[in-house]
Amino acid sequence: REQQLYRQIATELSWIDREENDYFIMIPKSIEEFLYEGEMQHNCVYTNGYFLGMILRQSIIVFLRKEKTKPYVTIEFDYETFEVLQAYGKFNTDIDDDLYDYIVALGKQLKYEMHSQG
Repeated sequence: REQQLYRQIATELSWIDREENDYFIMIPKSIEEFLYEGEMQHNCVYTNGYFLGMILRQSIIVFLRKEKTKPYVTIEFDYETFEVLQAYGKFNTDIDDDLYDYIVALGKQLKYEMHSQG
């Protein structure tokens, strides 16, 4: 049941998927992708059930990658405001200020796009 609900949300949010500024910006397509991201990044995106936050429309998890299949930064945006709740590299390491500023700007752009769809 969770898998079905999650896939519905992922489909609704698929407009976020894009390639820009030498990054791949991706919505996880399945709960298994949370598991893979968590294992590769050594973070709790799967074990703490962040996919449930998406199902409940509380937050949006976005994977930022330099290479399509290699995790780089795991991002959590607020579902309504697209404010950055957290953005970490492997082992929950902080990202540099320039990348953080880019992610904040991305959130603003996504918020604009979401509201202009509505």
